[in-house]
Order: sequence, then structure tokens, then C-alpha cells
Amino acid sequence: MPAQSRGAPPVPSGGARTRHTRSSSTSRYIGVSWHTGKSIWRVALTDTQTKRQRHVGYFASEEDAARAYDHAAVQARGPGADRNFPCEGIPEHPVALSEERKKRKSLRYVGVSWHTATSSWRVDLSQAGQSQFIGSYASEDDAARAYDFAAVQARGPGAKRNFPGEVIVELPVSVSEDQKQRKSSRYIGVCWHKARSSWRVRLQDPQAKRSRFIGYFTSEEDAAMAYDFAAVQAHGPGVQRNFPVEVINELPVTVGEQRNKSSRYRGVSWHKAASLWRVTMWDPQTKRSRFY
Repeated sequence: MPAQSRGAPPVPSGGARTRHTRSSSTSRYIGVSWHTGKSIWRVALTDTQTKRQRHVGYFASEEDAARAYDHAAVQARGPGADRNFPCEGIPEHPVALSEERKKRKSLRYVGVSWHTATSSWRVDLSQAGQSQFIGSYASEDDAARAYDFAAVQARGPGAKRNFPGEVIVELPVSVSEDQKQRKSSRYIGVCWHKARSSWRVRLQDPQAKRSRFIGYFTSEEDAAMAYDFAAVQAHGPGVQRNFPVEVINELPVTVGEQRNKSSRYRGVSWHKAASLWRVTMWDPQTKRSRFY
């Protein structure tokens, strides 16, 4: 949640409001309120005839939102309307957040656009004169890589891409897929497997158009390194990796391999049902093993 800016001009009399914290969803400026769901400033202007509020726009800056209100108020009620910044003259309309995102979408990546309703980056691929929806992504970069993956799948390695130097072998996790996962991972090819209580690794096979299972791992980092090892083995050193600087010479120990091995420590054993290391100590008085 962005902090309130300091040093802004005081609110003129007649439209003054008590200064609140943002958690109260109010602003020190007329017509401005904090939208909790979108985490941005909302501007609305009350219609003097219908007594209803007219939505003006969403803004990242509280001051921009206040100036947008002034612009809308002057347009609707004339230069005598109550304003947040009466000394600035007739204000221009600041760029709304939605308009700013629309400008950004076409400047950086192919096939990526901002979807206001879902507040996410949308990926579409034009195929045979029709637009094919690929998915929605929280990150603009992930959306661009998703476009690249889909473009190569549909048009071959000569397709126009956003990252021509990268070998992208797996579709990034979309917003919907991420919401379905109980515990997501920050690494490529890694996800939490609820039933096994371990990290699962899968590698996408572009030719077979299916994912290949690599293994289950107790550590998220081991799972990420296992993905890197398998990806380099299958697609060469230019493939996209979790740890591009590290050289991984062998596959980390999987959960299955850990289960088949006894512990090198006294009193430690692998508990298969719980997928954890179990500690017990022999009690000479009760003649029983005590669980810790």
C-alpha cells in the first residue's frame, strides 16, 4: 500500500475533509477515495441533478486523482466549482491508470495486453485470422514468455518472439493455475504436491507436447536444481533455468531415494506415511521407544 504523499497543498474551505489513514478508504481530497480491491485511488463526481456519483477513473497517485476530480468538476459545473487545487487554474485531466497500462502494453512485448477486469496481463496469439487466448498472468514478463512458448508451439522455432535468445520449454504458471495450487513455487517447473507433502518437478517436452515427471523433493531449492539439471540434459545449456549461474552436475536426491536409505544418525529413521524424518529414543525403564 503506497504511503500518502507529503507537502500537498491544503484542501480549500468548503470541501475540506478530516485527514484519515488510508485504511478508512478516505482521502484528504474532495472526490477521492482508496479502492481496497484494486489498491489504487478512485475518483467519483456527484451529479448535482441526479444526485448520483459518476466514475471518473483510477489513479496510482493521490494527487493525480485530486487533479482529475478538479478537471471533471470544472467540466461539469464551470470554473466556480469547488476544487482541491484552486490556485492552479483550470487543470488538465491526468492520465488514468488504465490508459497508462494501455500505452505500456504495445511498447514492450508482442501478444500481451492489460486486462482491466481481472487486473492481469492477458496473452493472445493470432492464428489463421483468429485470436487464440493463451492465459492471464500476474507478471508482464511471464505473459511475454507465455506468448513465446505458444508461438513456437504453433509456428515453429522461426516464430517472432519477445525473448529470442531464451529457450522456453514450459508455459509459465497463469493466474488461474496459481490460484488452484495450494502452495505455489517461485521456481520454474516446481509445484507443491499436497498429497505427498513434497515438491514435485516436471519438465515440458515441446515435441511430445506433454510434461515429463522428474521426481519429488523435500526442499524447494533441490527441486529447482533438479529441474535445471533435467532441462540442461534435455535442451542444452541455453535453456531457461532457475539458477543460470550455477553448474549442476547431478540430480539432487529425491524423496523416494531418501526413503530407501537408512539414516546415518542414531535414533533417526524415515517415516514413510508422514514423509518426514522420525526421532525415537529407547527408554530403559519402560522398555519402549520414546517418540520425539
